[in-house]
Order: sequence, then structure tokens, then C-alpha cells
Amino acid sequence: ASTRTPTPPTTTEAFGFAPLPAGDVIEQSMRDFVERAAWDKSGSLDTRTVQLTGFVVHKDPDTFIARMTISCCAADAYPVKVRLHGPGLDTLASDSWVKATVRLQPGTSTRETQYVPTVDLVDIQPTAEPQDPYEY
Repeated sequence: ASTRTPTPPTTTEAFGFAPLPAGDVIEQSMRDFVERAAWDKSGSLDTRTVQLTGFVVHKDPDTFIARMTISCCAADAYPVKVRLHGPGLDTLASDSWVKATVRLQPGTSTRETQYVPTVDLVDIQPTAEPQDPYEY
């Protein structure tokens, strides 16, 4: 499946994202994180630590965590991903599910990167595949 660019907001008001919750580490869906990294001009993710759940994808020389997202039905599922930056990424097993604690590298979600943000890896732990592995 190919990567799709996050859909830009349909109106100028949509560029205003809801405030992020309080806390040292916040949990976000992969889709919300990638859309906010691409389109939130306030930089609300720039200083936050976020936990994302996804599966490991190696595409030399890069390592990503990804999640399949469904718009209508499973047949239209497409990957939403973030590029990991940190030590030991080559030791992660492909297709294994992880909870990754990350910090966005501001300015990395651009047209040139197909709006795939790069994140600094703070921590990564194996996890079971979610009961519903898709995001909507």
C-alpha cells in the first residue's frame, strides 16, 4: 500500500487543533499525530512527549512505526507512519507491535518527506497487537 499525504483541513478554522491534554507523556493515535505534525501551525507537538502504538517497518536505511488507517472499509486501508530516529533501530523486528515514546523533530513533516514526520525515540516497548489493529 502506498503512503497517503495527510488530508489538509477543509477550512481555515480547521487549522486550529484542540488543545493537547496535560501530562508528561500523552497518548495519541498515529493518524492524529501525523495530521497535527503536518498541519498544526501552532507547533503544539514541538515540546511534547507522545506515546504511539504501531508496528515496525524497515525500509533501508530508515525505520518507521506505522498503523493502517481505514476511511471506509478494509479495502481502502493505507499506512500512516512516522520515521524513527535513535540508536538500536536495526534490532527491532519487522512487523512487531510496539509502544514508542517519542518527541517530534519540528519541521520534518513537509511536502519533501511526503508529510511523514521524524521523531526522536525516547523509549520503545513491545506490546501485543491491538484487538482492532486499524485506526479510523
